[in-house]
Formats: sequence, C-alpha cells, structure tokens
Amino acid sequence: MLAGGAVAARLMVGGGVQAAAGVMIRWFAGAVIKWVLVVVVLALGLLLWRLPPVPMLLGVIVSLVAQMLAMSRR
Repeated sequence: MLAGGAVAARLMVGGGVQAAAGVMIRWFAGAVIKWVLVVVVLALGLLLWRLPPVPMLLGVIVSLVAQMLAMSRR
C-alpha cells in the first residue's frame, strides 16, 4: 500500500498547475495505478510465493484503515 500510495501521489501532484480536467485525469490515473499495483502484489503473494490469503487481505484492510485515520486527523 505504501508503494502504491507513493506512485499515486507522485502521479497526482507531479504536473504542477493544470486545468480541472487534467487534474481529474491525473487523480483517476493515480488511483487506478495504486490499485493495480496492490492487486499485482497480492497475486504475486498468492501464486508465486504461496502466502496465506487471509493475512494478506487483512494487511491490506489494516493499511487502508490506517491511511484513512491518518488522512482524517489532518
């Protein structure tokens, strides 16, 4: 989640001042790339490294909750 968030943030705010349509496109692309990266890492964990699925999914859920709590406290 951290790597996906870093990639998404870099894409979202890396373009400087732009029109609203450009900002929305960059925001949507960043969110899509983040989730694609998360799904790829989960698939690698399940298929390649044979990690148990429940702890991996719980890790994603816990990291999302932590991210939401961190964003709501600012």
